Amino acid sequence: MYKVIETDQQIKWNGIVHPLVTLADEYGGKAQIVNDDHCLVLLLKTNPDLPDIPSDESPVRVYGATTHWFTEAVNAVISALAGKTIDFS
Repeated sequence: MYKVIETDQQIKWNGIVHPLVTLADEYGGKAQIVNDDHCLVLLLKTNPDLPDIPSDESPVRVYGATTHWFTEAVNAVISALAGKTIDFS
């Protein structure tokens, strides 16, 4: 089951991005919720052994976007955004 953990400062996904929420599960899975062009995107780590920011030369994609949002991610967004306005600039 995914749980909210301390939000990572930055990760590499189509460049360097700053997650709004970071989640992790008991099996080494990690998820990030990021802003991409004024839309929230759920990213799942493709391999728990990879660093969040690989070397610039690395062709490996550490995170991949998913179309299926699990309940914990939806609840994390609702909690994180409660009473807040996001600056998407």
